[in-house]
Amino acid sequence: MRKAADQGEGEAQFFLGFRYSRGVRVPKDVVEGVNWYRKAA
Repeated sequence: MRKAADQGEGEAQFFLGFRYSRGVRVPKDVVEGVNWYRKAA
C-alpha cells in the first residue's frame, strides 16, 4: 500500500490516510493521515 501511495496512486493515498487517522495497522497519527488525504485529493 505504501509503495503505491508513494508512486501517486490516489486510492492508496486515501486508504493510507484512513489508516493513519484511525490507527489501523500503523501508529495513530492524525497529522500524517491528513497529509495523505491531501495528496489523494
